[in-house]
Amino acid sequence: MERSPRDQGVDKLVTMRLISFSYLQIGCIQALAGFYAYFCVLWSYGLRPEFLLGLDQASLYEWKAYDFDDGKSQIDGFWLYCFKDEHDCLYAADPSNFNCHWDDGDNNPWDEASDEALPNPKDRSTPGCQNTKDEDKKTITFSEWYYRDENWNNKDIRKKIADVYKAQVMEDTFSKQLDSTNCTPSPNVGGNAAENKKVGVMRAMWKAVSTYDAAWATVNTADDTFKIYEAKDNTDCKEGSDNLAADVKGYHFEQNNAPYRRNPAAYAQFYASWDQGFGEANDKNEGEDCGVGSKGCAEEPDMYRAYTVALYELLPYETYRTSVYPERDCWAANAEGFSVDVGATNYYTNNDPGTSEVTCDKFTGLVNWNYWEKQNRDCTLLAACEDDFEDLGGHTLSSDNSDVEYGTLFPMTMTDRYFALRRSNTAYFISIIVVQWADLMICKTRVRSLFEQGMTNVFMNYSLFFETALGALLVYFPVANQVCATAPLKFVWWAPAIPFSILIYTYDELRKGYIRLMRKRGSGSWVERNTYW
Repeated sequence: MERSPRDQGVDKLVTMRLISFSYLQIGCIQALAGFYAYFCVLWSYGLRPEFLLGLDQASLYEWKAYDFDDGKSQIDGFWLYCFKDEHDCLYAADPSNFNCHWDDGDNNPWDEASDEALPNPKDRSTPGCQNTKDEDKKTITFSEWYYRDENWNNKDIRKKIADVYKAQVMEDTFSKQLDSTNCTPSPNVGGNAAENKKVGVMRAMWKAVSTYDAAWATVNTADDTFKIYEAKDNTDCKEGSDNLAADVKGYHFEQNNAPYRRNPAAYAQFYASWDQGFGEANDKNEGEDCGVGSKGCAEEPDMYRAYTVALYELLPYETYRTSVYPERDCWAANAEGFSVDVGATNYYTNNDPGTSEVTCDKFTGLVNWNYWEKQNRDCTLLAACEDDFEDLGGHTLSSDNSDVEYGTLFPMTMTDRYFALRRSNTAYFISIIVVQWADLMICKTRVRSLFEQGMTNVFMNYSLFFETALGALLVYFPVANQVCATAPLKFVWWAPAIPFSILIYTYDELRKGYIRLMRKRGSGSWVERNTYW
């Protein structure tokens, strides 16, 4: 024996050497393995490490019962959006959380009877929207969500929608006067300064751009007038050589809408509605006409419509996407025991041609799925989840598909976020088991190499198998999932900790080899004095 038996009165079981080795050296590698596995799982859902900072500061990430915070978490946290080239993720309410979505009366903001391919607002005899289609739905007026406390989360998504509309409508500008030979403005449009001042000359121009399908527009901010150049009458219109006057701004609207559902001019009306909001009078007196406790107001359908169009038609092209994970796991309906009591029932379509029940139209893609029609209101397709069968979950559309030109990792429902977190926590747990394989082996000897010692201890070998089998039981056995809040893992999610397990074993073999070498030289070493436990 190299070391005499321990003197119980002098020698301690736990020494500084042991603490340094187990916590500051091997323990740090174990922790890194756990966090790496944790991040690997979340990254497969599109949640990069930088997206996680402050993600739950408003208590919206995890599933919350509807009774929590009077339903605000379920309404405002229905969707999670993470965007390309941005580190901050935002939460958004699904359009089906609002009264307008379920309104069958004359306040319905969509015109299903129209022969046009896109929805148009109906004439409204009374202000606001009412939930008349399904009164069991826990919906709110759009204005109530819009007027949340200023510290609430919605202000961020409101600004994001405004920025996306602005980029779509106003980024293509020009500074030269249009060639009068080939460019003809629409007569009797934009010249009434008094009318333009009522809503603001820019908003008046945006609405006219959509109405007349403009290809060009100029705005004179000095006299509150504007000119519209319709696309059909200005196919050869182009810029001239002279600069525009100092108070005149020029905007060009491409007629090619790819990959969007509409061309930029068609989105101008929604930008005008969103920019105007509920009006200055309502903003200052939010408790009456359009604020908390109100029954809605005349601006509500237009605001709701602008919000819904932005979520279905613009934001999918703004979200984070990666070729490494062109799709993610998802659930097409709420998980049992974790009900979401607001919004549409299905996160895909319940279309079944073999039944006589009214079902949602078969999903064919965001660009051509009529999300505004009555039969589609109980399905929300912002993040379509396919192949959800036998309660095993499914996957989103693959952005590698040539027919899908937008990111499909986001938005993410509360159900998907809940399971992503459970899976990442489970992966952390499994990673500790994997690195414990190496921990157990390196503890067989203090100095001797494991290659010399061998793995002849049958009971220890059985313990390696047993801890792995127990971990698998807790991961894949349904009752254990319920009791321990674990979730089944893909086999690849067992793998992130393996390099760290190899690192632990390699580090310890090198440490022991160095100690043996220094002993042969008769000098001892700092490594032995501080790590020989």
